[in-house]
Amino acid sequence: MAEAVIAAENWPHVTEILRDAGLVSTEWMTEEDRDRGTAVHLAIKYLLEGTLDRDSLDPTVAPRIAQFERFLLDVKPKILAVEQRVSHPMYRYQGTLDLDAIINRRRGITDVKGTTASDWHGLQTAAYLEARRLEAAGLVARWNLYLHDDRYQFVERTNRLDWPAFLAANSLKQWRQSCKTS
Repeated sequence: MAEAVIAAENWPHVTEILRDAGLVSTEWMTEEDRDRGTAVHLAIKYLLEGTLDRDSLDPTVAPRIAQFERFLLDVKPKILAVEQRVSHPMYRYQGTLDLDAIINRRRGITDVKGTTASDWHGLQTAAYLEARRLEAAGLVARWNLYLHDDRYQFVERTNRLDWPAFLAANSLKQWRQSCKTS
């Protein structure tokens, strides 16, 4: 098992695969957006662990954490894992899924996002779900949680083509890599 973990560290991340396949555009994303996203994810982790220092929250992060708390109250998920590193040994990719949870008696993964929904988010959740299924039985659902300053949006991903599309993107990335080395 240790060999698989070491090997996985060198495998591409899910978002890298999707970006290299031309499915993710970051041209409109600023460094501030990236930093806020990282801070929101970290604050959610601390909140769920019970160690969040609210006084230290950046003013741009606090409203999104308030919306996450509203989501917790409204939806009442049973959180099983937070910021879980996953990898798929057959397809050789890795990533970090945000939440493994039971919601309405269905176990699934939730990926937390900023305000803008995009089709590639379905491919990302499909990749995380398939990697996590190798370790955790019973996963059936995929969701995105979009956090705005004044509301949240909880979206279930149901497109059955998301997983094959991700596999195609992953194959394309591997093929391009092999062309560079041959």
